[in-house]
Amino acid sequence: MDEEGDGVDPAIARRRMVAQVAKNSFIQNVIPFFIELKQLLDSKNSPLIGCLMECLRVLLKDCKNEIEDILVADKQLQKELIYDMQKYEAANMKATVSEAINNMQRSKSYVSPLQGRGSSISRLAHNPQVCSNLVKQLGSA
Repeated sequence: MDEEGDGVDPAIARRRMVAQVAKNSFIQNVIPFFIELKQLLDSKNSPLIGCLMECLRVLLKDCKNEIEDILVADKQLQKELIYDMQKYEAANMKATVSEAINNMQRSKSYVSPLQGRGSSISRLAHNPQVCSNLVKQLGSA
């Protein structure tokens, strides 16, 4: 009785199909307005372009694989969005690593198994300069 014949519950298959239709409708009906708005803001040299790009990045984060198909008419916007998404992900990764390092340094209970042996690894892990350099290198990757 299932529609796809692969053992998927019909209710789940129906939900997936509705979600896909909603996503396609969003792409076809809303994204063109954002593209036109970006072009208008570009022509006026508006400072709101950054906010619009952030909004587009958030809206299209679930459509990363389809961005090239969605923005086939505007290659420049396509490149900008892909770049912004990569930059945002790198910044998030850098912040996560930095936070983890800071938490490790602040933690009194953290003790490296090698610390008691006078290990150079342990000394490096607690050296703020080394940790800072690590964060910088991870951020530029």
